[in-house]
Amino acid sequence: MEEDGSDDGAEEELGGSQNAAAVCNPRAAKWAMYAIAYCQDHSSARAELSRLAAELAGSLDSGEPESAAKLQALSAIGRLLPDVFSQHAEQLLIFVLDDYLLAYLDAAVTAPTGAAAAGGSGRSQPSLPTPASLASPGSSRGGASGQTGAAGSSSQVEAAGVWLKGAALKALAAGCVPDSDADDVPVETQRMAARLAQDLEGLLEPSEEARPQFLADMPDEVAGQLRLAAAASLLRLACRHDSRLTTGCYCMLALVMQDNQIDVRRVFAAKAYKLVNYFNSRRSTHQLAAKYAAMLPLAAVDPVLPNKEAAARMLREWVHSRRAAVQASIMSATAAEGGSADVRGGGSTLQEQPEMLLPYGLYILAHHPDFPQPEEDAAEDVQCCTPFQYMLQFMLQPLLVESGSTARGAFVPALRKMCAYIKYTADKAEEPATSQLYVLCDMAAATIAALAQRMQLEPGLLAAKHPGGITLPLNFYRPLDKEERGASGVSFLPPGFE
Repeated sequence: MEEDGSDDGAEEELGGSQNAAAVCNPRAAKWAMYAIAYCQDHSSARAELSRLAAELAGSLDSGEPESAAKLQALSAIGRLLPDVFSQHAEQLLIFVLDDYLLAYLDAAVTAPTGAAAAGGSGRSQPSLPTPASLASPGSSRGGASGQTGAAGSSSQVEAAGVWLKGAALKALAAGCVPDSDADDVPVETQRMAARLAQDLEGLLEPSEEARPQFLADMPDEVAGQLRLAAAASLLRLACRHDSRLTTGCYCMLALVMQDNQIDVRRVFAAKAYKLVNYFNSRRSTHQLAAKYAAMLPLAAVDPVLPNKEAAARMLREWVHSRRAAVQASIMSATAAEGGSADVRGGGSTLQEQPEMLLPYGLYILAHHPDFPQPEEDAAEDVQCCTPFQYMLQFMLQPLLVESGSTARGAFVPALRKMCAYIKYTADKAEEPATSQLYVLCDMAAATIAALAQRMQLEPGLLAAKHPGGITLPLNFYRPLDKEERGASGVSFLPPGFE
């Protein structure tokens, strides 16, 4: 069935039994579920989709080519009817993570979707180039679906299997996120999301030693497809399950910005920015927008200039849109009260401002595997900190430029106060990086001073006091008791840092 077929045809084809999924490609199976939902009255559609969900979930088999389409259909049902999906949540989780992901998907399974895996009509990863192991001889993009299986190449079949496994992970994550914000997520689905996030985190590690067994002999460009699928799945889960992503998972996810594969970095940055805009457009999730925008500065050390420029543009656009939204909100409230607005120093609006990306960004960098440990000799070598200086500058510079009615450097006092305040807290992680955080706070303060001088900001900004309070993410930082605090005014800057 073609995607552009009539809704009536889709409804008729899938109305009979789970066999409908067998004759659909995964994308068509997904949209057929939507056709059923919107072409029938609510009660009839609900009954039909409930029946299909039970039949499809009960017939999943990793050795059948229809499984990919069935998973997409079930994912669509989860987005439309969360309570129906939740009845099969544990069954689907076990199938994908403990069966499908670990199984060897032979040519009979991968051939029906070979065209999608080879960059054909599928939509799952449209921006990634075809891995060399999927391309047919004499073709730069791969060919028809039969080429993947008919070529008889073990590497082609295995690579197509990895692509299908990535699509299954994304389908599972999408099923945990209802399309409507008004729909509650059932408890069963919440548990499924937590377990899924844990397993996805384990798939993000780029080193060959940490790869799962089914990726052991794969070229990194193919393994990168699964890392991207895992990262995209986590970003999708974050839409409704951010609180179930641990701080360790968050930091691992951010490191995808520095993946071994160029195109993985590029596509992930675009997906992360899409999530930033998703949170930015919702009234109660502005700080989550800052949380995921804090991943973008890791592109500062990307050796591919277009990747770096794209991330910089995304960060600038988000800062500008956040400033504009805050200013519009302040002006609206002020007009209603007949007063005047002033956002130069942030005041009570700091939590809504893009400056909130700083505590998240510092946390990511403190847990970066390449950041020198304070007790190591490498910490004495200022060159080890140079990449992190670049990332801090990438993060801070967009916050200092003029944006709308916000003057240049207006939030310098707030940023400096935030750096100082973090040094009165500790990392809440099981393996804390508190010492690294203190070093980065002083590096950030020094970078702010250097940028202020370079940008010729008002000299008084560096001495000005921010009048408002500072609130940090509770899952990341804990305040220190007076007995735990060290001497005030101690510098943690690496020797020779400028």
